[in-house]
Amino acid sequence: MKFSVIMLVMVFAFGTESAMAFTWPWKRPKKEKPAPQQPLDPWSQYIQNFSTVAQAQQVRPEAVARTVSFLQTGKAQLESRIVNRRYVTVADMTQQSTEKRLIVLDLQTGSAARFLVSHGWGSGFGPKVYHCSNRPNSKETPPGFMLIGNEKTQTQFGNALYLYSLEPRNDNSYARTIIFHPNKTAAEAQFMMKRDGYLNMSEGCTQLTREDYSTLKPLVRDGSLLYNFCPEDLDGRTTL
Repeated sequence: MKFSVIMLVMVFAFGTESAMAFTWPWKRPKKEKPAPQQPLDPWSQYIQNFSTVAQAQQVRPEAVARTVSFLQTGKAQLESRIVNRRYVTVADMTQQSTEKRLIVLDLQTGSAARFLVSHGWGSGFGPKVYHCSNRPNSKETPPGFMLIGNEKTQTQFGNALYLYSLEPRNDNSYARTIIFHPNKTAAEAQFMMKRDGYLNMSEGCTQLTREDYSTLKPLVRDGSLLYNFCPEDLDGRTTL
């Protein structure tokens, strides 16, 4: 019996939908498979990982958006320099120095750790940063994106990590000897905050307690991103 005759009988007996359900597999319409998603290139994956983790860890949205834009537009210059892509550090200088405003994001695990960090006394004598600057001898925190480099030995603070400029807003940082370094112990820092109402200040460097520096040094060294997110980044002012 021909297939068409069988179909007519089944339609008459069971209805059109039921008849179609009983047709042989080679007569059924083929379902189109969805096109496989193309994997992201490593740089795009790095940016996506940062955005996902930073948002989950409640990093200030303006800092997240600025970082994503900076990484996307600067790929040609940055891809070969930012080689430690597991960690991104955001120093939120819109918060007071008594807050743990240095946020270190682990893009592999999705976790974050927060630490105390000093600002330059020229940026605001006390707990609050009013402005950042690239000017020599300003004693201010430099704004913007920098690269945490390898270890610098024999500084006045002991060993420290080099910081390298990644944008014109902080291109005097190396000449200013802006570094990532330890200073007081955690106990000393707590005593000073209780006594003075603010964390001890630097001359513009990223300055941590000795204990926190020891924790962070092996993680962020050798090519990870640091962002000094300054008040100017929040309200659109121009840094000097």
